[in-house]
Amino acid sequence: MLRRSCATMLILLLLAGTCFPLHRAEAQESAETTSSSETSTGGEENQAETSTKSDSSPPQVTLPSFSYKDSKESTIGRALILSIGLFPFSYFYTGIVISVTRYVSNGFDSAYAPWSSSTSLSDSEMWTKIAVSSALSLVFGLLGATLK
Repeated sequence: MLRRSCATMLILLLLAGTCFPLHRAEAQESAETTSSSETSTGGEENQAETSTKSDSSPPQVTLPSFSYKDSKESTIGRALILSIGLFPFSYFYTGIVISVTRYVSNGFDSAYAPWSSSTSLSDSEMWTKIAVSSALSLVFGLLGATLK
């Protein structure tokens, strides 16, 4: 029951994080297309005038510039994406740390060796692993989004 509610909550967070930036991007894209269509008609008239003035030189072509500083990206969406991407790595390394800690705390008994697949994690260790890896991925995701 608890696992199903955690999975449902994670899916809802994913959907919420992906929906909010999309609305802003669609509004920005529609604004850009209207402004580019207005400039393209004016640019064609100017280009026709310049071609009649001097036929020997090729027409000047200006390429649109793009800067990441101008993009309207939400910090929460960026943090969510980074956190989701970092979760598998933090889960893996948290599992290694928990396995090595269990091995050391049991007096280096070979039954608890981290490379041994014969012993599995207990329920409390599994929840600790999930909680710590989730917290680490959220912290690093927020840190990455703020340092952008």
